[in-house]
Amino acid sequence: MKRAFWLVALSCAFASTSAVAQISAPGALRQLGDADFLRVAATSLGRAEPRVPVVIHHPERWADDAPLTAVSAQYSSAWLTPGEVTALQQAHGDWRIEWAPPRHVLLDKAALWTRSVEFRAETGRAGAGAVVGVIDTGIDTKHPDFQNLDGSTRIAWLLDFSRNPAGLHPDLEDSYGCTSLTPCAVYSAEDLNAAKDAGKTLSSDGFGHGTHVTSLAAGNGFSTDPSRFIGVAPEAKLIIVRGDRGASGSFYDADILLGTRFVFERAQEMGLPAVLNLSLGSDFGAHDGTSALEQGLAEFVGDEFPGRAIVVAAGNSGAVYNGLSARYPDPWGPHTEVHVPHASSVRVPVVTPKGSKDKTSARVYIWITSRPGDELEVGLDDSEGEWIPPLEFGRAAAFKQDELTVTIFNGDRSLESPLTIPNAAVVVLDGTWKAGETFALRLEGHGSAVIWLQSDGDLSPSAGSVGALVPRAMKEGTVNLPGSHPELIAVGATINRLSWPTRDGATIKVSSLGSVENPPSDGTAYFSSAGPNAVGVMKPDISAPGAFVAGAMSSLADPGRTNNTGIFSGAGVCSSGADCLVIDDYHAVTSGTSMAAPQVTGAVALLLEGDPSLTQSRVRALLQAGARPLEGLVPLPQQMGAGGLDTLGALEAQLLEGGVQGEQADPDGSRSWMNVAASFAHPDPAWP
Repeated sequence: MKRAFWLVALSCAFASTSAVAQISAPGALRQLGDADFLRVAATSLGRAEPRVPVVIHHPERWADDAPLTAVSAQYSSAWLTPGEVTALQQAHGDWRIEWAPPRHVLLDKAALWTRSVEFRAETGRAGAGAVVGVIDTGIDTKHPDFQNLDGSTRIAWLLDFSRNPAGLHPDLEDSYGCTSLTPCAVYSAEDLNAAKDAGKTLSSDGFGHGTHVTSLAAGNGFSTDPSRFIGVAPEAKLIIVRGDRGASGSFYDADILLGTRFVFERAQEMGLPAVLNLSLGSDFGAHDGTSALEQGLAEFVGDEFPGRAIVVAAGNSGAVYNGLSARYPDPWGPHTEVHVPHASSVRVPVVTPKGSKDKTSARVYIWITSRPGDELEVGLDDSEGEWIPPLEFGRAAAFKQDELTVTIFNGDRSLESPLTIPNAAVVVLDGTWKAGETFALRLEGHGSAVIWLQSDGDLSPSAGSVGALVPRAMKEGTVNLPGSHPELIAVGATINRLSWPTRDGATIKVSSLGSVENPPSDGTAYFSSAGPNAVGVMKPDISAPGAFVAGAMSSLADPGRTNNTGIFSGAGVCSSGADCLVIDDYHAVTSGTSMAAPQVTGAVALLLEGDPSLTQSRVRALLQAGARPLEGLVPLPQQMGAGGLDTLGALEAQLLEGGVQGEQADPDGSRSWMNVAASFAHPDPAWP
């Protein structure tokens, strides 16, 4: 019997913005000059030194001495000073130079839901004929789950952006732009094995996220006897990119694109198909697939690149909260939409939740998209009222008061900045302010504004904060970049388990998740981002277990040796806190769409092993055709996509596609269902 799944797209899209202004700085507020503006733009990206990591889109490969590193035919990356950015834009006025704040990591029993064990038993495939590539926080190279029976490494190649060039592969390091200013090092399996034999470590994972993610896709479980926690494709070859330059779980677009090139070029040299996992993303961007990161990634896959696929975590921005403020309406979250009537002024409160300190040191990035023909001016109020008057379209300016700097870009490219902010206005708050402060966007002119917030520092998830929030928040439209690109496979999260044993002999039981008491397993996780993207495309494409998933734990991330800090500390999850997420000395439990994506990545590796000619679009079609309806609660179908990952279902679809089981049959109504991309459609015909 055949299952069928129909995708019905209710389109809703957003486009460009507008705005300006002459600022007379009241009191301690002062406007910074152009030279200071570019410096502030650089430091607002989290860079202590005055270099901006940029991605450049050019019509064809450059023919001059521009200091760029090629990513693909039309995209390059570079780390440039503000002066170099200006000079490059002046020399190439038709080039698009984009910046973005760092993307972040998006923080067993899962095989029961994905049926990966049955797939391997039925087909004899375990991924040996494919490469799993992972760009993340690195990998514990000495973890037994990534070793062969003889103790040698399963990692074929490793690119580490946290290390200076090692000189072991100088031609490769030169090709990927590894220098003393922009460090990276390339290691082969031989290098890693030699280091292990010598008692040395060439690359590590102090954050722990990358090790856990990689094991869910391709860990072999050799750390325990019998093997307990096995990834979906346990025999796949591994190509690893440590993409964070510190142990912070932060990634620059330029490094993500270079890492992608590394994975696919090394796999091609090995003569194997490859699937890349990106368990990272952010809320910063237009959410329509137009960012340089998304378009650069999409250039690596497609019908012209059989044997390649990219899988991305959908994001953890789907949670909304009630009761945060009596002054403004619920719910609260990182995404909303507002309308600005002609000749009016609209305020959008931006609450920065109070933590344990009197002051908050953080960055808040606000992205504002509107439609063609809208004319919006963008300013910022503080808790005392009007503060920074609205800037007109095509202008950019930076302002400083005490320890807080505010940068506003309004329009594609302003007179003051050579950086490109396509189809949007951007407001960046960077510095220190009174804890619990409420700011407010002030929007004037006329049009509709679609708003997303991303927070760092004291307001980041790693600091235990929900981040800056806006009222009247929406779950729909929260799928993170780069997962919002139509061609990339975005994965949402379901509830995997609600209890697990710890290495101390206790049993942890979760009695509530989000606002749901005693939630059943196999429902959508409350935090999982919802679609559609900004042009109405269904996102996520599919879901997989992401809440409380067990996987490999890096030895450097064991809370027993990190003073109970890090992603496995259990703070905020269990009443006891310490060690409650640790199952044994090699494995731990954590949650996020980061954990869901690699299980789909492993499934894709199994499909590619069976048919190396599969393309990105065919892989997506097989995954969706084989998907199953979830057994638990699905309050918002736009968090689920086509359904839950079912590797055997994808195999069945693959066999049917190839005509292995005879004539095509009509869909079986008892095994079919329908989902829609959005729960509403804008009545305005100007919306696509």
